[in-house]
Amino acid sequence: MGKVALALIVALWPVTANGQAALNAVIIVRHGEKATTPKENPPLSPAGEARAQALLNALRDGGVTTIITTEQRRTRDTGAPLVAALHPATVVVPTSRPTAARQGRRRSGS
Repeated sequence: MGKVALALIVALWPVTANGQAALNAVIIVRHGEKATTPKENPPLSPAGEARAQALLNALRDGGVTTIITTEQRRTRDTGAPLVAALHPATVVVPTSRPTAARQGRRRSGS
C-alpha cells in the first residue's frame, strides 16, 4: 500500500458565488516544510511555519468550518494558525500502524 501524502484537509461550507446556490468545497493541503530534527515526528521548519501563516492569510475569509489532520505534528502545526484564528471543528485522523512487513523492511534498511 502506498504512503498517503495527504496532510491537511480544509473544508469550506458554504461558498457562494454571485448569488448562486451555495457550494461545498474541500481544499487539500500538504503540510508545510518540516524541520530536519527530530527524525520521528518533526515540527515545522521556519519556512513551514511561514507557509502555515500564509495558509491562514489565504483562507481567513473563506468560510472554513472543519480542519482534518493526521496525528503527525507537522500536519497539526500547518493547520494551527487556522484553528487559533477561526475556531473551526477539528478532526485528527489516527496514523495507521505499520504492518509486520513494513516493520521488517525498516529493520533491514530497505
